Amino acid sequence: MNIQPYPQSGGYSQIVKLGISRQLVIPKRILHSMKLKTGGYFEILQRDKEIVLKPKVVVDKELEAGLAQSFADFKAGRSYGPFETAEDMIESLHGNVRRIRAERRKSKLHNKR
Repeated sequence: MNIQPYPQSGGYSQIVKLGISRQLVIPKRILHSMKLKTGGYFEILQRDKEIVLKPKVVVDKELEAGLAQSFADFKAGRSYGPFETAEDMIESLHGNVRRIRAERRKSKLHNKR
């Protein structure tokens, strides 16, 4: 069956057949225009008598938690930079390592007393 322009959405429309194991084939033109890859994930929604597929990116829960913490730190002002050069960033990192190590040594000495 031929693929047809779908003016309401600016996309394309084509009739496809539901396979024996409940599989649908996404037409190549749509696949390429949306840059979809084999093995990708989709959210499937039912809206009244329509089925909507939305491409999704699956993110590891641990990574997601780390990113959330990173954004919270940034919003709270716990960040460094911006830096003019990579060398400036490296110098800042080394300075922070020296500061943290000094704080740890001080803490250890304080705890021994």
